[in-house]
Amino acid sequence: MPALMKTSKFWIGLIIILASLYVYYLGHSIHLIDPKVDRTGFVAAIWKHVGYASLLFVPVALFLVLRQQFVGSIAYQKWELWSLRLFQITFGLKLITGPLTVWARGSTWKVFDWFGIPSPVERMDGPYEFLETFHKFLGYPLVLFFTLLLIIMGRQIIRKANP
Repeated sequence: MPALMKTSKFWIGLIIILASLYVYYLGHSIHLIDPKVDRTGFVAAIWKHVGYASLLFVPVALFLVLRQQFVGSIAYQKWELWSLRLFQITFGLKLITGPLTVWARGSTWKVFDWFGIPSPVERMDGPYEFLETFHKFLGYPLVLFFTLLLIIMGRQIIRKANP
């Protein structure tokens, strides 16, 4: 087994990437369901996306904060530093706009009916539409980034296995 695959940082990063791609897929599948035809399926898809995203919220936030601490200790090239910053900003905005979208709708932020955080505001249609669209479009660069990251990780594994 390559040394790269033995590090916990590698596995934690891989799990976060794959789980984030799954949550993105769940969010994207919401827009494939016509709420006029299948209202129950539409609502279930939304809450499934919100539930899994909520489970990822704390680990991803911790990852972004802890990753920030290592930036100064590693010699990055300028493009690596800028891409890391862009990723952190985009992912951070995604984490913030998710709950704000739910709350702007006037709904309680529910995690699989285990618990919920009530909305601090009443329903606001204008901000809700904006936040929903913004949250959706933030996913596109993240999917591209995650795909490139998976390709890079795969190449590193192959290179380490076949020197």
